[in-house]
Amino acid sequence: MAMPVGGAGLSPTRVTGGIDPPLRIVTAWETAQVQAGDAPPVVFSGVHARILSELASLGGPASWEVVAREVWPDEDDAWVLRKRWDVNLGRLRARLREGGVRTDLVRAAGTGQVELVLGRHDVLDDRG
Repeated sequence: MAMPVGGAGLSPTRVTGGIDPPLRIVTAWETAQVQAGDAPPVVFSGVHARILSELASLGGPASWEVVAREVWPDEDDAWVLRKRWDVNLGRLRARLREGGVRTDLVRAAGTGQVELVLGRHDVLDDRG
């Protein structure tokens, strides 16, 4: 079910003064699409789609470890889990940037919390 997000998250105005187009985000566990305005969607699969899907289903900030344990449930080694998280979060942000999507969509607060940050006009359709 698609839900417009009313007032949650950061302002869609960048520091440069430009307005970011509203995002349409569709998540379905093994796939995710993020579309900025009329641009072609950035399509994710595998681990990156699972990260986006978990963040969408949580609906707010969560510990990186909670999300990572959902993505890699069989990983017992905390150090390996953290390394996988850091590498894949970096790659996810790079794909967002390459696709013209604001990289603060997935924000780590620096306190161990991570969240999906939606603007006022963004639409999230969580089909998971």
